[in-house]
Amino acid sequence: MRRSGRRDVRLRGRPWRLTTQPASVTGDFGDLKDVCRAGEPKGSPARGVTDDAIKVGVFSDVGFTKNSEFVDAAKVFTSWCNDAGGVNGRELVAETRDTKLLKVRQRMTEACREDFALVGGGAALDGNGTKERLGRLLPEFPAQTVLLENDGSDLQVYPVHGGPSYNRFAGYDNWLLKEGYPGSAGSLGIIVGDSPSTKINGSKAEEGLKAVGGSVVYSDAYPTAGVSDWTPYAQPKDHRL
Repeated sequence: MRRSGRRDVRLRGRPWRLTTQPASVTGDFGDLKDVCRAGEPKGSPARGVTDDAIKVGVFSDVGFTKNSEFVDAAKVFTSWCNDAGGVNGRELVAETRDTKLLKVRQRMTEACREDFALVGGGAALDGNGTKERLGRLLPEFPAQTVLLENDGSDLQVYPVHGGPSYNRFAGYDNWLLKEGYPGSAGSLGIIVGDSPSTKINGSKAEEGLKAVGGSVVYSDAYPTAGVSDWTPYAQPKDHRL
């Protein structure tokens, strides 16, 4: 069966290889030229790389959250890249590594065995697989990082300004307490989900608020699965706000 816009043919499920760049599809990505293009690749020089394909893993909690943004983005990007010729003629294949929230280590073990790299994904409990990833020298280009064990770890390129030690909300916190709502600076409250990932984010938020002169007088955690009535959390009490 011939793929639209390609000059190679897929027969009985065999992989494709594009040796001629389609005239209608550009391989440029922003200012980068020929990110994806045709070619004549040979051999299997690395884990996850064959004569015809490069497999990258995309971590996601989609089986738990039902949010498919990482999976959807991977499908769109790989479809565009493959339509432009793939990576020097190799098809770019995105393999979803669905942790279902709790199975990070199991999915990481699979990725270390099969994937060239981890690209464009994330998991709430990502730190549970960091030791395995580094032990097998698996590089990562995540869309998000969460736990301290993974945030800023080795063999990781995270495209967020400032790196893991930088408070990405510093400007907002400063505006909030000094311009937007200066009267609230001495009586702040933080509510986070009752899980390791969100508790860490709560601690980071408190540290950032204190750095710009805020005082956190109340903190609480709600069940990870959510609650049916938020009224108790919203009602101020003497020991709260």
